[in-house]
Amino acid sequence: MAAGVQIAMTYDAVEDRILMRHRVGSKDVRLWITRRLAQSWIAGVARILDHVQGIEAQPAAQRRAVGRFQRESAVRGADFRKPYEEAETALEPFPPEGPMLVAKLTFTARKNGALELLFAEADTERSVKIPISQRELHGLTHMLTLAARKGGWGLSDPNLPDASAPKAPPARAN
Repeated sequence: MAAGVQIAMTYDAVEDRILMRHRVGSKDVRLWITRRLAQSWIAGVARILDHVQGIEAQPAAQRRAVGRFQRESAVRGADFRKPYEEAETALEPFPPEGPMLVAKLTFTARKNGALELLFAEADTERSVKIPISQRELHGLTHMLTLAARKGGWGLSDPNLPDASAPKAPPARAN
């Protein structure tokens, strides 16, 4: 993401939605993410990353292993504890009347490997476009799953290890 860009996701129990705030320059873009959209996001991430990396023909287990490795690498290098910084001067809220309820999320892959997320509102032409790298997409998806966990949404991400799965015994070589 470009310098000066911040993104935060927090679960709002009253709305039963995730509020995504995207700070760009002098604007504070606010988007409501529903459980249904979060499910679509998680499924779409796996598909778009498989496409960009050219591994969609590989067996599913191999694709998920690659996804897990990349997610763990992206998450390990990010600082999710840093709070969303409010600007010293008031940011212009977008949309001005309150957060936009996102009805559709579109992932677009560019030839250079970069990605683009397009968040669109239903029944209007209003949308928000976020250019993003593959690594940043892993980080955002991790933030989404953390916020969804606070809401008890029960979403599962195929690029994260299943915490309830039994641990395999260590391999031994003779």
